[in-house]
Amino acid sequence: MKLVDFSKTEEKNNFNALVNKDCSSFIQQTTVWADIVSPIAGDKPVFFIDENNEYSAGVSLYLFNGKYGKILVSNIQAGSIGCIFYNGDDYYRSVAYSKLIKKVSDFAKENNCISVTLTSNPYSEDHHLIRKLFEPEAGMHTFISVINIMDYFDENGQITFRDYNRRTNLSRNVKKSYKNGYEFKIENDFDTIEYWYENIHKKRITELGGTPLPYKLFLNIFTNQKFKNNSVFFCAYKDGKMAGGDVCIFSPNGNLDNFMMSTDSDYLSLGINYFLTDKILKWCFSHGIKIYNWQSSNPPLGGIFYFKKQWGSIILPYEYYTKIIDKAGFKQLMDTDINEIIKSYAGHFIAPYNTLAKGEFGFFDKNRINREVNIYQQPDIFL
Repeated sequence: MKLVDFSKTEEKNNFNALVNKDCSSFIQQTTVWADIVSPIAGDKPVFFIDENNEYSAGVSLYLFNGKYGKILVSNIQAGSIGCIFYNGDDYYRSVAYSKLIKKVSDFAKENNCISVTLTSNPYSEDHHLIRKLFEPEAGMHTFISVINIMDYFDENGQITFRDYNRRTNLSRNVKKSYKNGYEFKIENDFDTIEYWYENIHKKRITELGGTPLPYKLFLNIFTNQKFKNNSVFFCAYKDGKMAGGDVCIFSPNGNLDNFMMSTDSDYLSLGINYFLTDKILKWCFSHGIKIYNWQSSNPPLGGIFYFKKQWGSIILPYEYYTKIIDKAGFKQLMDTDINEIIKSYAGHFIAPYNTLAKGEFGFFDKNRINREVNIYQQPDIFL
């Protein structure tokens, strides 16, 4: 068991190779993703790796020194997912997880952290194991929506999804979108991405009452040379003007995440989202993508959720787990105004909203939390 030294390229490359070997892993578990997101809020990557003759395993975490104390978390910034990777026979999985979780807890204590938050993996279904070994005081049930590309297309690239090929709301809207004369492009210059961010992403998120993602996040995604083969920017134009764009990131094992789709609301009635999604799914098939991950939805049962569902998406649950290390420090945090916590720990999941705002412990469903708060005023990372 060792802590990955981020000053040593060889150690980082070895960690990434083992992450990508795990077919259930995400690109957000790599050190390259850490290089992209950790500078935004000053997080310190804490990556442990355990290699032996029976298995290889590791965990990706971030140490953040916030205004009210240090926290150790597996997810920072939007779209981050994944925590523990594992390669080996299932017989040794519990041993590997036990060693990693103990190491994480010991590190948090040694570094005077208030709490530690881990996440399970929706692909490997390791939630029962983490919950048993970690013994968290609080947590949250959530989910991602995914499309299995090989179930959606046949071997020749023809779409086999039934609702796409018969008279449904989906098929009508896709056909309508193509009649509106959109042009599909893949862009790679940052001036175009910056235009999308300033004129479309910020506009759309503001219309929803939310806060746009940090500009630096997109800047880092598209300027990091080691990440250039793991990101793509899809765009739709109408009459020469950009109508919408979608930032997607993907890993060598065939998992693609729809990281951020933002389209101009002026084009929603003209099927812009249907056009972009249809084109992107076809791109996924032609480029060997296995899983198209929509990520989660806010609100969980709102219009965006049902938009994804009509494409044949399936729901995969996963969980956040929070273990309290410093009870006095966590109590002080709970006594702090929730808006001050959000401001001071922006981009970090500390604990479920109900725990921080109401002092309630236990596990909460994302649906319940979203019913009780204005989800567009509270960052998803807290929900």
